[in-house]
Amino acid sequence: MSGHIWTDDPGWASAFMDPLEIGPFQSATPVWLENPWRERLLGTSMPWAAAGLPALSPPWPMILRREAPESQFDVLLALARAGVPLPPVVVAVAGSGFGFHGSAGRPWVALEGNLHVCVLFTLNRPRPLPLPLLTPWIVNEMADVVDALPGFPGRVGIKWVNDLLVDHHKVGGAIAATLSQGNDVGSLLVGMGLNVAKQPKVERAQDSPLLAALEDLAATMGAPAPQAGGILASFLVRLDKAFARLEADPVGEGEAILARYCSRSLILGEEVEVVDDQAGNTPPPGQLLARGRVRSIGSGLALDIEGHATPVTRGRVRWPLSAG
Repeated sequence: MSGHIWTDDPGWASAFMDPLEIGPFQSATPVWLENPWRERLLGTSMPWAAAGLPALSPPWPMILRREAPESQFDVLLALARAGVPLPPVVVAVAGSGFGFHGSAGRPWVALEGNLHVCVLFTLNRPRPLPLPLLTPWIVNEMADVVDALPGFPGRVGIKWVNDLLVDHHKVGGAIAATLSQGNDVGSLLVGMGLNVAKQPKVERAQDSPLLAALEDLAATMGAPAPQAGGILASFLVRLDKAFARLEADPVGEGEAILARYCSRSLILGEEVEVVDDQAGNTPPPGQLLARGRVRSIGSGLALDIEGHATPVTRGRVRWPLSAG
């Protein structure tokens, strides 16, 4: 029964997956996932319940939890590092939770009504992958899913490195990690957070985009409210096809990923500041690394900034810059 939805709350899971019909749920134990990992991902409430996947969903086991007490991304990464035998692909979805984060460990506020998805891929054989482009790979797929929603075509863009924006408002972000054997990747873990129904109330960094939820942005266009279940299904279908392309032709797909990423970039040709965001670095966090117009984004996602002899490969972009 690995190709099923597993949940600790069948009523919530059915409502969350709307408009997709799932169920009926039956009491069952996910025997393919051993303890203590089973309880970390699904919780200790018993019995667990399982239902068949929606017809259009890839045949990947999906763990659907209403509230996760810790980052599902971190749990799946630890699980992969422990070498636990797993199906080739595992999906973990949380309605809300604690300890969630984006790149560089920045906290992500996970509110019920929004979408938080992690997908762990185990490659059928280890191979090289375009590592710097894996996070952009996921942001690209997110962008295409949102762009296809009623009222959203042409309104979606990407801010370096991994932020998804609609009408210059941040609505989501992505993260990725790999387990490698030398230069070959054996496992690939990706995660995405998307503000579907609720706008998180968090302190905004200087010269950073405003936050928003898709539901509020849709209302400004008179479009129907997006639904998390439909977005999730579309994302997984796209990810299934995209992963097949990446496995088949890592070099060619890497070039395509970069081209798509640049086509949606909101900072190409724009004046930006890049500040350090990593503790322990020299200069310290918050220190200005570069300021100028972005001329291009290289294959390793390095920014070619006018007036700077060397490409910028790290830091946080401030954009749009305040007047004066």
